[in-house]
Amino acid sequence: MRFLIGALVLMMILGCESGEVSGAAQVSDELADKAYALAQQGKVQELRALLEESPELANAPVDRGAALLEIVVDIRPEFPAMHQTIEVLLVAGADPNLGAPEILRVAIWRGDPDALRLLLEYGADPLAVSEKKNMNMLEYTRALGDERLIAIVDAWEAKQK
Repeated sequence: MRFLIGALVLMMILGCESGEVSGAAQVSDELADKAYALAQQGKVQELRALLEESPELANAPVDRGAALLEIVVDIRPEFPAMHQTIEVLLVAGADPNLGAPEILRVAIWRGDPDALRLLLEYGADPLAVSEKKNMNMLEYTRALGDERLIAIVDAWEAKQK
């Protein structure tokens, strides 16, 4: 009961009325489930077509409040056409900074250079500070010490100069 009251108070503070995160598009559970299934099965063409029909899916919460891009980046083991799926979502307008920097943090933590490269290419902000790690994503990448990832963020930084 205390959890429910706390959640309602938090929603009031954030200005939410329906229980959805502010700014997130609402889609039917059926549509969200279909997008999730297509993504997980690596059915890139079908997912692209669904996103063209329903562009709001690109940033809509589809599973426990998480957007499809965050879920896809986090799925392990990798599934067929995973990185193509990430790019299809980004091209369709998925925001790589939604819930920043969580999506980027997951790609770094997973040691996924292809996902990291795609997210940065489509505008993810590696200077965003993770509350979980108390550092920005450039610092986090270097702290983990994966040379493949460090090379990617170094290249990103060089482009910014």
